[in-house]
Amino acid sequence: MCRPILIYVCNPMSIKKLIAALPVLLLFAAQIAIPNTALAQTEMWDTYLSKIGDQPATVLLDMNLILSAPDKRYPYVVITGPQAHKCDQKGMPATIEIDALETILDATGNFLTGLTPKVLAGTVMYNCQRNNYYYVRDTTGIRNAIMRMYNRSFKDYKYSIVIRPDPQWLSYRTFLYPNDGEIMRGRGTER
Repeated sequence: MCRPILIYVCNPMSIKKLIAALPVLLLFAAQIAIPNTALAQTEMWDTYLSKIGDQPATVLLDMNLILSAPDKRYPYVVITGPQAHKCDQKGMPATIEIDALETILDATGNFLTGLTPKVLAGTVMYNCQRNNYYYVRDTTGIRNAIMRMYNRSFKDYKYSIVIRPDPQWLSYRTFLYPNDGEIMRGRGTER
């Protein structure tokens, strides 16, 4: 005899297995229904021009992360990215390099997703380099894994990897996030 229990189960033994699996199913459903607040918030990406030392830089960041920074679940920052082969006289990657750099950084982000929960806070382009700033939960094995990925898939590029504790999100709040003057310049005001 079949009995309706959210689904039709025709075998009484299947009912017992379903009941036994119910706590796991509920936990899984709760993880889907209760999103990660850092990732579930609405992203608001913006870009602005700045200088690092005496060199021009462009910064692209999720402005809304300031509302939850620091997020104690992600106490480490991973700063990584490729160096362009061709740059202009100001140290900015040549236009023909942008797509390749973006492909490498997309692959890096996807690769990190498989290693640890992460939040992409922003990216900085200057000095012929494009670096993404990720906040991660765990750094175990990340450096070696990223090095292997770069060396296997993008061996024609030089790259940088910096991993450090940043529980207060100072890299985001004091370096990536613009000060008032940078916000004005990023919105079209002359430097």
